[in-house]
Amino acid sequence: MRKNIVILDDELDIGYLLKSNIGTEIYDVFCFQDLKSGIQETEKLNPLFLFIDINFPDGNGLDYVPYLKSTLPECIIIVISAYDEESLIQRALSSGAQDFLPKPFTRDMVLGRISKFSMQGSLS
Repeated sequence: MRKNIVILDDELDIGYLLKSNIGTEIYDVFCFQDLKSGIQETEKLNPLFLFIDINFPDGNGLDYVPYLKSTLPECIIIVISAYDEESLIQRALSSGAQDFLPKPFTRDMVLGRISKFSMQGSLS
């Protein structure tokens, strides 16, 4: 059974770049540019992974991480951002995200995050 991955980022290019880096052979990858409607769709899709940006025109992605973690406890949440200050990374992790991926990222960085959780036995 194929698993879902959701990408929430207001920059269309980032969503497509992540999707192409992940590939669609194993996963169904969905991209949403709007935070609030994207979260509604994320809940319906029950993804294995969620890549969520911080800055959106309609809110802050970090503000929704605790809610998403409580609603989708099995989902691996990875915050993505061009801002990678230590305090921001710590806020992302303390809010419930499992990891932080700084922009710009490479294909190896993206696949490494997915592999990291696969090897830890976090995925079933």
